[in-house]
Amino acid sequence: MRSFMQSVSETGYLPPLYQCWLNIVKSFFSSLSGLLIAVVLGPEIVIGWARIGNLLAESAFPAPSIAREGSLQQSHSGSRLAFRGGKRMGHTMREVAKRAGVSPATVSRVLNKTHYISVETERRVLEVVGQMKYFKNVHARRLATGRSDLFGLVISEIANPYFPEMIHGFQAAAWDRGFDVLLCNTQYDQARTKSILRKLIESDVRGVAVMTSSIDRSMASELIEAGIGVVFCNVSPAEKLLSTISIDYQRGIEQAIEHIVGLGHRCAAVIAGPDDNRTAITIKDALVAGLKKRDLHPLPVISSNYRIDAGASAVRAILSTPDKPTAIFCGSDLIALGAMSALEEAGAGIPEDISVIGIDDISFAFLARPPLTTIRVPRERVGATAFEALDRMLKLKRRKGADYYLETELVIRRSTTTAR
Repeated sequence: MRSFMQSVSETGYLPPLYQCWLNIVKSFFSSLSGLLIAVVLGPEIVIGWARIGNLLAESAFPAPSIAREGSLQQSHSGSRLAFRGGKRMGHTMREVAKRAGVSPATVSRVLNKTHYISVETERRVLEVVGQMKYFKNVHARRLATGRSDLFGLVISEIANPYFPEMIHGFQAAAWDRGFDVLLCNTQYDQARTKSILRKLIESDVRGVAVMTSSIDRSMASELIEAGIGVVFCNVSPAEKLLSTISIDYQRGIEQAIEHIVGLGHRCAAVIAGPDDNRTAITIKDALVAGLKKRDLHPLPVISSNYRIDAGASAVRAILSTPDKPTAIFCGSDLIALGAMSALEEAGAGIPEDISVIGIDDISFAFLARPPLTTIRVPRERVGATAFEALDRMLKLKRRKGADYYLETELVIRRSTTTAR
């Protein structure tokens, strides 16, 4: 066996029988790795990785370099000139460093954005990287450091226009520091949610931002037990490996109520979000308490879900009551858009007959006819703050979390006017 391995090492020649066996094993590992990735990531997680199966197979059983025209494999400065199919393989970090006139550590720091590097040095390294078409091997780095470059972001519904700006804020902050993002979508399904949390642990993410109220602290306890930092929205207080972002809905709601009272409204209804959603409950309680404080006893108060058709159904129920309100507060812009659609179908003028107020300020709010008066939630800042919270917490020796606060504000458009 020793003489056989020496022969392979020195000549690059692999007997046909062993080559056949090697190809079978490589095919098995390639298929197995692809299957494992499909099981681990699944449709719930969106990620732009490619050729992972081949990379794993090649790293487990690297193909021997066959000498061309009787020449032996060459070595230069610790790098290997490997050939496959008659073509030279990619360059190494050491080769990039040599051409750029820096150390391999400097190349690593530039690519991973882990330390400050002068602008000129960074420009020179990136220029050489582009010229040599060098791509860092994230899998090798993960094996060397014992850490992945991945952060998880969990939302409830990817089709909901509430989330794109939040995703953008989180992803931009992560990419600025050289990290990638796994985007997970729960669809408000408990079984799917548990599966996602398990798969995030299996994917060895550095931290997870839970931006949906459908997951509580108890459900995410497995992440913390696995040493993974977590950031929640509207959950307090912070603790080890747990940071929180509190959105101050109270401020925007008070502004909205003052706005309606100032327009002379004395009868208002509330269409809230789901009763099993902690954010929806917070908003509903704040609306009801604020309206009562100003002697606008809300009737009726209806719970729905965060969908347009739910807002439409709730308005039909409101219009069937004997005392019709002159203003409707909605627990989200999607609910408000559905409410406006149903009011239009019923022949009620907006805002001449009934004023409508939403919450979130999604892009469709401005495009509505009339444009929707709403309470703005700074969703892009929420996403960016979520990543900052994770990044700061994981840099601390004790990994203690912190509490962050963001305010809301009223945006007045044309869906509200003086009471009739």
